[in-house]
Amino acid sequence: MKPLAMSPQFSSTIRLATQSEFVSFDMSGMRKRGIYTGDPFTIHDRVKLKDEGITDGAYDCTVGGITNGSHVTLFHLIPGSSEREAEEELIEDIAQLKQEHPDLRALITGGLCDDGPSARIRRMLMDLFDRFGIPVTMIWGQQTGGSTDLHYSTQTDTWTLHTAKPWSQNRQDDAKTVPDLRCSYEQIDLDPGDHLIVQGEEIPGSRINQLG
Repeated sequence: MKPLAMSPQFSSTIRLATQSEFVSFDMSGMRKRGIYTGDPFTIHDRVKLKDEGITDGAYDCTVGGITNGSHVTLFHLIPGSSEREAEEELIEDIAQLKQEHPDLRALITGGLCDDGPSARIRRMLMDLFDRFGIPVTMIWGQQTGGSTDLHYSTQTDTWTLHTAKPWSQNRQDDAKTVPDLRCSYEQIDLDPGDHLIVQGEEIPGSRINQLG
């Protein structure tokens, strides 16, 4: 029997950021500290059990992470990645995170809104989190041309998400509103324990469809 998804004793904030806000992170320093994940975009290159993590430029890749509020595993998975390898590695990380604190949260974003390899990775992740009873927020399924940047800090328990409008050729043409966000991603499912902040305002999950 799988464990029931329980509401952890902590909640995460998901903040929609502009390009200028996102580039204020010290990407070069984060690479040196080993808390950046990128090319070649496999599970072996994830940020593993750190207090902070960052990735950028996810077009058809699926990105996200798992946190216990003290440490995070942050991944950036290219379509065609071995789902079995990713699942096995993440199960190990989940076990270690649970040793520190039994309550976990997860986020899935990026990806391409089709039924191809991106969707298979998303389904694997959702099945995995469901199996371990981990609450998950999903902001997933970009239009062609979309891109996702993601940062997480345990200090504030905040995911910082940046995406450009998919119909724009300008990476600085940011998605700034809930309607922008809904145009950028096919699926937005906010876990009740998480908080979405858009332009300084907290947006309850129940309002996302209304504002779209």
